[in-house]
Amino acid sequence: MSRRISVVSSIVFLITVFCLNTAIQAQQSDSRLEQERANHNQGQDRASQNNVQTLHCPWYFVGEEFEAIVAMKNTTTQDLVVMMTLRYGSTTQEDGTYEVSNPIIIPAEQQQTISLRKIRSLATGSVRRAISGGIELTYFGEPDALMANTYISSARRRISFSIPFANPATAGSKTLHSVWWFNGPSYNSLVQMKNTTDEDVDVILTIRYGKGEAFDQPITIPAHQARAIDLNELKEFLNGAVSGSAEIRHSGPPGAIVANITSLSTMTGLVFDSPFTTRAQTRQK
Repeated sequence: MSRRISVVSSIVFLITVFCLNTAIQAQQSDSRLEQERANHNQGQDRASQNNVQTLHCPWYFVGEEFEAIVAMKNTTTQDLVVMMTLRYGSTTQEDGTYEVSNPIIIPAEQQQTISLRKIRSLATGSVRRAISGGIELTYFGEPDALMANTYISSARRRISFSIPFANPATAGSKTLHSVWWFNGPSYNSLVQMKNTTDEDVDVILTIRYGKGEAFDQPITIPAHQARAIDLNELKEFLNGAVSGSAEIRHSGPPGAIVANITSLSTMTGLVFDSPFTTRAQTRQK
């Protein structure tokens, strides 16, 4: 009888030890799983933070009867969530920021358009009086996941033109080049520039004309803001020249400035856009 009790006790003891070991292993496994999940989520958060992209448009205009439409294209196979920010004003006294509260959802491989006049009409505060500035589009993804342009038009004047967005993350130099400007009779050439950084940036705009002649126009662009220079205001320094090219050098890091030149005639409706770009980086062999 005592032997039977001893055997039963041994079996019970072994079963208890087995159950305890199983529970401990299960608990350890659950802990490892939770840790792996936490590590995975942290990795996703870091990846998302590293993949924040912001496209910048150096100028928009909704003065007089002009309309500005931002057209966007999702180049990926997943929906894209985009946030829009307007950096309005043409002087430090007028400068301001308006963040559009509702995100823009662009379905996979589809396009979306937004009217800046409509956004302005629904907003409150000083942005309702603003007629020009720069635009930012922010999203999570690859640098080329979103393509965008701002189309500015006036039906009465029969004029329209587009200003492209640029991603400063793809810039390879602190010097930007534009191939052409034209300031002939009835034409205006507007150099549009936007600061993409959190700091003020000093800019030297070089207007090239004639046979090797050039004029340097310095300007400081406040953090995030946009400025436009009408080359008609610089005519006295251009010795009668009506066309040429342009360069921008600045004090910020590569990509700190995005820019474009629009040469337009409100009389004929003809428009030429010459975006500033950096020289392509040569791959080292």
